[in-house]
Amino acid sequence: MFKVLTENSKMEDVLVLKEQIAAQQDMLARTTSYMTEIQKELLLKNSILEQKNHDIKQNLDYAGIIQNTLIPQREYIIKYLKDCFILHKQRDQIGGDLPWFRHQNKLSYIAAVDCTGHGIPGGMLTMVLYSLLNAVCGENGNALAQPGEILNRLNNEFKKYFGQNTNNANTRDGCDIALCIIDKEKNEIRFSGANRPMVVVTNNEAELFYAEKQSIGSAEIESFKTVSVPINPRSNYYIFTDGYFDQFGGPDDKRFKKKNLLGLLTSLQNLSMSAQNKILLETFINWKHTNEQTDDVLVIGFRP
Repeated sequence: MFKVLTENSKMEDVLVLKEQIAAQQDMLARTTSYMTEIQKELLLKNSILEQKNHDIKQNLDYAGIIQNTLIPQREYIIKYLKDCFILHKQRDQIGGDLPWFRHQNKLSYIAAVDCTGHGIPGGMLTMVLYSLLNAVCGENGNALAQPGEILNRLNNEFKKYFGQNTNNANTRDGCDIALCIIDKEKNEIRFSGANRPMVVVTNNEAELFYAEKQSIGSAEIESFKTVSVPINPRSNYYIFTDGYFDQFGGPDDKRFKKKNLLGLLTSLQNLSMSAQNKILLETFINWKHTNEQTDDVLVIGFRP
């Protein structure tokens, strides 16, 4: 049986349809208004994030400038040593590796410092270690002459600074370090290290002077000893952190490895320090290729 549409029923259908359209339009208007508010809120939050990112970048830029003031310049070092290079390539804008140099009482002190962590935490620790090293090495002009003694005192002072001599220690951070003292009057280099060695290359052979296997900040009392070697005018001397040889890369995406770094340093013996620096940097970049940098990198080479 078919329904016969009267004029009244047609009008009723039209009214229902209009009401539905009106309801949909109202919902669309509400949705549009809601989305507009959300968009405004997102734009505001993006603006706030952009400003915060800008502020963070400015702060990092300034922190980098401050940290760079701690890095000794080659022009200053070669006033006291024949030649040198400092390859310093941080993973982030600021980092935990720090080259350190001072000359006092006819002695030249040079160190490669590797603080715990990267970025801001590592950078803050370098400031602490820089101050402690300067304080330990020569208060009131009385310079310590034995690197082992310096590292023992540095270890104790670091523990005091962070309260690691108590049960309420709030940090287990510290640093690895290779420290050399060049004494030209006695014609010798004195070395001590916390997990970081010294390498001497002579006649295309590398000799490795091992460090104590303990870090500053966690070592036992009087852990660090001094090793003395005569200065050889035909030798090159190197200290470094672990960032260079721990870098992943190459055809098999593996670590560069310490033995390859020693081989590379040996092959560069007869080149100038600036030429060595250039080749070391190029080799590192080529090895890393498209990989992210794994760690902060620091290699120091010098001729007394």
